[in-house]
Amino acid sequence: MAKATKADTIGIHVRNEIIDEIVSRANALGVKKGTYGAMILDWWHSQGCPAVSEPDRLMQIAAQGQSPPLEFVAEDDPKTFGKTPPNKRR
Repeated sequence: MAKATKADTIGIHVRNEIIDEIVSRANALGVKKGTYGAMILDWWHSQGCPAVSEPDRLMQIAAQGQSPPLEFVAEDDPKTFGKTPPNKRR
């Protein structure tokens, strides 16, 4: 992967099971985990930046000037993504 001439750095927290997979694949390719993460984001961008959740998809529809459907699934709320709902906690 060529270095980008215009680039910035982002820091993200990712579940350990995902990091383990990224490290495994990065090692197999002989690259660092950050480089593999950048490869994932480059691939996502090359696919046209598809929505990653239902709220994201609806936002993209609205940004195109279309009316999104009025259905909203609470589990897709980006504020709670990856968190255990209060009624499911031990």
